[in-house]
Amino acid sequence: MTIVNIDVKDLGGVAHPQDRVVFRAPNHRADGGQVVSTALHTVMLVDGIGSTSLSPGPAVVRLHCQGVADTGEKSIMVPDEGPATLADLLQQTFTYTPTVVSQVARDAADAREAAARVEGVIDSTEWEGDQLRVLGELSPPLTGPAPEVTISPGGTWVVEGVDTGHPAQGDKGDTPVLEVSAAGTWVIDGQDTGSPARGPEGYTPTVEGGTWHVGGVDTGYPASVGLVEDPPGSGLFVPETVDMSGAEVGVGDVAGLSAALAGKADLVNGHVPTSQIPAVALTKPSSVTSRAQMLALDAQEGDVAIITTGDDKGPYMLGDGPADVLESWHLLATSPDIPVQSVNGQVGTIVLGPGDVGAAPDDHDHDADDLTDATAVGKALIRAEGAAAARGAIDAAEEGHTHSEYATQAQVEARTPEIRVVSSPELATSPGVLYVVRED
Repeated sequence: MTIVNIDVKDLGGVAHPQDRVVFRAPNHRADGGQVVSTALHTVMLVDGIGSTSLSPGPAVVRLHCQGVADTGEKSIMVPDEGPATLADLLQQTFTYTPTVVSQVARDAADAREAAARVEGVIDSTEWEGDQLRVLGELSPPLTGPAPEVTISPGGTWVVEGVDTGHPAQGDKGDTPVLEVSAAGTWVIDGQDTGSPARGPEGYTPTVEGGTWHVGGVDTGYPASVGLVEDPPGSGLFVPETVDMSGAEVGVGDVAGLSAALAGKADLVNGHVPTSQIPAVALTKPSSVTSRAQMLALDAQEGDVAIITTGDDKGPYMLGDGPADVLESWHLLATSPDIPVQSVNGQVGTIVLGPGDVGAAPDDHDHDADDLTDATAVGKALIRAEGAAAARGAIDAAEEGHTHSEYATQAQVEARTPEIRVVSSPELATSPGVLYVVRED
């Protein structure tokens, strides 16, 4: 490779930003064990100065500089050894043309030069974002508002009030002949495009597991909601719109609502029982026997530890420090007038529900079997439905029963005990006698 140094300035010795020089090989050629292609090799100039390494042999160079008039390609010969300058390489291939030439030759030269300039403009044109660079010059952003485009009475395009002279309508072409091949592809004017003439077959929605499936994919839409193809023929299905205004919706009509309500907290006199509040939201009391046990607790800020014995006896609350550091625990002030430190294992403002004290809820029902101190006859009487069942439970006579026999006076007297008045209890010695002790 041969080093080629570049120094390009205009007639006044001034360089321009974005000036560059483009080299290429005129033809593919071998260079040792590699192939030199005809791809462009661009060298960006800084203040008109640049340097590059080129494969020795014939080359073509073109200047892409701001305002340059001659943008045509120049043939050069890169030497086997260097370094060389671009100025020397151009000078070696420069051909002097006499100043006196025929008008025809001058016109031909002007035409070639104009063509070269046009080709140079085309080659130098490239997009940079939404701007266009031409001959090194960057245009303003080209993504502004769309211009006003109209057609003149003469049938030419008018852009922002300027008649471009370009016809607004081209020549009418021939109508193509469209056919469908045996393989199902479009054939245009006898040329098979290979493009399918028919789209893929759509899917028929199915219900699996209570939801709609389209093409084997679970849409997540419940089967109770109808699906419609939108737009028609697209194979895309969406839930149909149902007017639910004025409709009554029960708990069972909403999927998962019953289970969600079953997991809600209950209210006791308008308050949530502390037993149903997550532990992270409560002050959790723990009973320990020593300071070491307190420091070993898995506690969080606000939890309470009660040391029940020893010199450290008392209630402590964990502050904002770690639980295994004594200084993080704060001894709570106590008073002998308030001996109660906790209720049901809870401290602070406590709201107890029936479940916290082993009581039945407000809306419970009792069965006779729930009574542990009732006899079998008592339980049967509790279960009795109606007077007849109650009489049967205690073996009583039926309603309307009359007795056909009556006790005689002798029978009544025989069952009435004898009554005797005595002066002291020691004189009550006869069985079957009612004694009355007289007070003197």
